[in-house]
Amino acid sequence: MLGKSLGSLALKGLSQVSRFLLVFFLARALSAEELGVFGLMAVSVTLSIYLIGLDFYVFNIRQLLASDAKPAALLVRDQLAFQAVAYLCLLPLLAGVFVAGVLPWRLCGWFFGLVVLDHLAQEAYRLLTTLSRPVVANLVFFLRNGLWAWVVIVATLTGHAFDLDLLWASWLGGLVGSVLLAGVALRDLGWRAARGRSVDWRWVREGVRVALPFFAGTVCLRAMELGDRFFLDAFWGKAEVGVFTFYASIANALRTAIDTGVVMILYPGVIAAFQAGDRALYRTRLRQMGVYILAAVLVGTALAGGGIFVVLHLLDRPVYAASLPAYWFLLGAAGCSSLAAWPHYALFAHRRDRAILASTAVALLVLALVDLALVPTWGVLGAGIGATSGAAVLLLGKAAFAIRAGPPPTGGPPWRAGDDGVQSTGDRP
Repeated sequence: MLGKSLGSLALKGLSQVSRFLLVFFLARALSAEELGVFGLMAVSVTLSIYLIGLDFYVFNIRQLLASDAKPAALLVRDQLAFQAVAYLCLLPLLAGVFVAGVLPWRLCGWFFGLVVLDHLAQEAYRLLTTLSRPVVANLVFFLRNGLWAWVVIVATLTGHAFDLDLLWASWLGGLVGSVLLAGVALRDLGWRAARGRSVDWRWVREGVRVALPFFAGTVCLRAMELGDRFFLDAFWGKAEVGVFTFYASIANALRTAIDTGVVMILYPGVIAAFQAGDRALYRTRLRQMGVYILAAVLVGTALAGGGIFVVLHLLDRPVYAASLPAYWFLLGAAGCSSLAAWPHYALFAHRRDRAILASTAVALLVLALVDLALVPTWGVLGAGIGATSGAAVLLLGKAAFAIRAGPPPTGGPPWRAGDDGVQSTGDRP
């Protein structure tokens, strides 16, 4: 069990390192404008997979883990039927990124291929994790998020001809590999149970009803994390988006490292103590979680703050060095977002989903207002200030709600395995 956990952390850490190195070498090989196109493609794909997924997985995971669950193959088949309808209805709406000029029409084929395959790979990872197949799940994760980046990195290091088409093809290849691996791993799911049985559309409608509140929270959270690029593109153009993408990738690496290395390890113990109704143990574990997150934020921020000068020296691109002040705000935003996980999981334990959603929605509103006020004049720096403002409001809002929530009731609440909080509707399984 320990070996599998360490392997999971290693693959996720390697994936994050791969993505950081990818952006670094792209910044060396491409113009800031081309890096901006990559940044806009990446955030557009990320937002799109949440739109077409509608967070239906939250409902299906609960069903898969229920003691009276239908055969897994039947539940997965019905989710795939729902997703097919969602693709037909929602994929055409995604053409708005081309109509609005966010992405050029020549990328249309790449974009839709990436969206569909990235969504399938994400759902496959979640399903394999739920079915307690962590080894293959993490291999799927690595193929989706890390391995393909090395094709691009090696191409830039060896001086081979490189353009954005190679980037898109490598990304798409990684997603194809992850989906194929998941398909092979799920061959033994017992698909015969689904033969001759029609799709349960009533079950699907119930799933959509349950998932919509989580979907709203996901949209708010992802818009907070990714929406800055669209403001910058609208007011300044893709070169500024490229600069922001470079710095944001470093700051996000800090947040992801803390999430993977601290939060995901400690929060199950907090939930377990809450379920048991052990107030003393719950408070101890929650306090311990907060101390470790704070320590990781302080150490990580110090390392990232000092390391950026080495990175900029190696990069040797004045266009990026000129916007260094924005990086300090993005680091602050990453730190606040990481700290927000502390009160988030207290609210998660109490099943205060509305409080989580309200905090995220208000934070998004603050970020949007600050971006509208500052980005037109200050560009990347304004976007950095907006990110910090939104993350700080998110932290304070969740902390206020968590204080009001109080300790767990004696004996524990009716909390079921597989229940999820809004913040964890991203890549957190």
